[in-house]
Amino acid sequence: PAATAKQNLDGQNVYTGCCTLRIQFSSLSTVTVKYNNEKSRDYTNPGLPTDGVVGLHGPPGGMFDGNDGSLLSAGNPYGQPMGMMGGMADSYGMANFGGFGAMGAMGGAAGAGSAVLLVNNLDPERVTPQVLFTLFSCYGRVERVKILFNKRESGLVQFHDGAHAESAKTHLDGASLFSRNLVVSNSKHNSIQLSKDGNELTKDFTDANLHRFPLSGPGAQKALTQATPPS
Repeated sequence: PAATAKQNLDGQNVYTGCCTLRIQFSSLSTVTVKYNNEKSRDYTNPGLPTDGVVGLHGPPGGMFDGNDGSLLSAGNPYGQPMGMMGGMADSYGMANFGGFGAMGAMGGAAGAGSAVLLVNNLDPERVTPQVLFTLFSCYGRVERVKILFNKRESGLVQFHDGAHAESAKTHLDGASLFSRNLVVSNSKHNSIQLSKDGNELTKDFTDANLHRFPLSGPGAQKALTQATPPS
């Protein structure tokens, strides 16, 4: 079954023109799962404990719903989940993000405007560069993220170009994240400088394998314009 899955899925696109799967055989012979939660799951043993980890699902609300940090289908910019992607999406805090939805309002030429966004009104106790990457990557190709050291309620998100940044700003300005409404605007900075001391508040995601948007090909611009705003 594993060889069949690899043969049929390696190189396939999760969405039309983007999110190409790269599948390799693991050196592990088995996978040990101790808990059924958003980070791991044994589908043959539904009775495993959750270890008290808060799940990613909950009642409708903002994109991240207040107390439990869930990223809900109500805030899904891509419509309904795509079956097999559910488990992987849960692992990265993308619980109910799935296939593309209706055509969004964002258009514009590639490279237009600033590629760096300033994000204000963050929850400094809960928001990390990974959280911002996960959220903003739903609307554009994120390359770098920085939480401001002296102002933890603010952060910078650098995209591949201005078109990707504009898409994210259009859809996420005013969106709810941990019960706070984000204030998203263009930054005066042209890029985010990486920290030389490995500061955890600055992360480079340029080579991350979780990007949803291709940089070239017929699906590149189409993927960018098919995102819909959270609700």
